[in-house]
Amino acid sequence: MPAFNAIIADSMPPSRRGTGYGVYEAVTALPDIISPIIGGICMDAWGYVTGLQVFLTTQVLVNLTITLVRWKYTEETIEIKSNKVKQSRFSIGLITEQSRPLKIMFLVAIIGSFSLRLVSDFTNLYALDVLKISNTQLGLVQTLIGVMTVGLSIPGGMLSDKYGRKGNIMISRIINPVTQWIIAYATTFEGYAGGRLLHGVGLAFGGGGRGAGGPSWNALIADLLPPEKRATYIGTQNTLTALVGTPSAVLGGWLWSVYNPQMPFLVSGVIGLVAAGLFWWGVNEPPPHEKIGVND
Repeated sequence: MPAFNAIIADSMPPSRRGTGYGVYEAVTALPDIISPIIGGICMDAWGYVTGLQVFLTTQVLVNLTITLVRWKYTEETIEIKSNKVKQSRFSIGLITEQSRPLKIMFLVAIIGSFSLRLVSDFTNLYALDVLKISNTQLGLVQTLIGVMTVGLSIPGGMLSDKYGRKGNIMISRIINPVTQWIIAYATTFEGYAGGRLLHGVGLAFGGGGRGAGGPSWNALIADLLPPEKRATYIGTQNTLTALVGTPSAVLGGWLWSVYNPQMPFLVSGVIGLVAAGLFWWGVNEPPPHEKIGVND
């Protein structure tokens, strides 16, 4: 959510942004602790049709409530002067005019998203159809990932503030491809669960693995961009990564059908490591005195 990411960045000084994003990640991940296991149990008990009908209806009602609450209580955290910085006419222009690190991050986000979407639609299918894991077991794994994300996101953000964003992002972007290989070679519930829990550790470090980025990733973007450009940059990043990632799922299905169910995960791991290498080579974190503050 570009606007929410921008609000968090606007509200926090550079030295606390990682922690702020970590807190937001932890709080918003709280439902992930109980929802998956409840969903798994209900799917096993009711069947897929009834379960989906109940939970999709619940999702619509909850999202409507969230929208109303945000509309009523969300306020601007900073005043932007429209004549302060000349805006790009098109969002893509904002990307091309940025510094080399931001351009590289944009490219890494696209490659990483393509890697993730190669398997995101097939991870649960692999567990259910190939490994023969029950819905309840699958829900348990997701619940444990939620516990890990909630428990480690804030410490991960604090590490980002104290030791820098780049280290966190690299750990995250290396762990996530490795987990795809672990899942590909897993033959038991325990092996699959271990790979998925390691993925949860990667999420907690906040450099990737869920959407285009995470807390450390978004904090680094905020360090490099002035307030009036943050939401536009993140929105453009999220939009283009989604568009580029769209055919990735088709490719994943083709690899599954033509070769074997493990192939999408193996290819995803390779592409993900390419993105991690590109980030390490192309992005240098600015020193503390060059990070853009709230009012810069």
